[in-house]
Amino acid sequence: MCELCGPYEPSDRGRYVWEDQHWRLWTRTAGPIPGYSFLTPKRHIPYITDLDGPEAGAFGEVLALLSSAVRDATGVELVHVHVFGDGVAHFHVHLVPHDRGDALNLKVIRDDAPVVEPTFGDLVDVAERIKAALARS
Repeated sequence: MCELCGPYEPSDRGRYVWEDQHWRLWTRTAGPIPGYSFLTPKRHIPYITDLDGPEAGAFGEVLALLSSAVRDATGVELVHVHVFGDGVAHFHVHLVPHDRGDALNLKVIRDDAPVVEPTFGDLVDVAERIKAALARS
């Protein structure tokens, strides 16, 4: 089974903070960037080149909604959107809050950034603020 198709419970690594009929947003509660999130389709779609159906039709609107919520909840200047296509064969989009001078670089995507990490409580707080912002949408 695909590791992103299964249900996930909140953990010390992250939690789901939003979902609709086609998409869901997982926000990390570990690592150097508060609010770092992953947008994944609920249906198994291996790669962006396979994106079709209702997920494709809703993708732009969902991406804009979630990027805005992450930006507003974290107070950053902008949110980077990354699609890599290797690693896990289930299409997913990285939504990465970013301000100049922060830990954002290729190392942070691989979880080996040499930075001081925020506390678990800080990361959970940001995840919950994203969830609350989306509940108001």
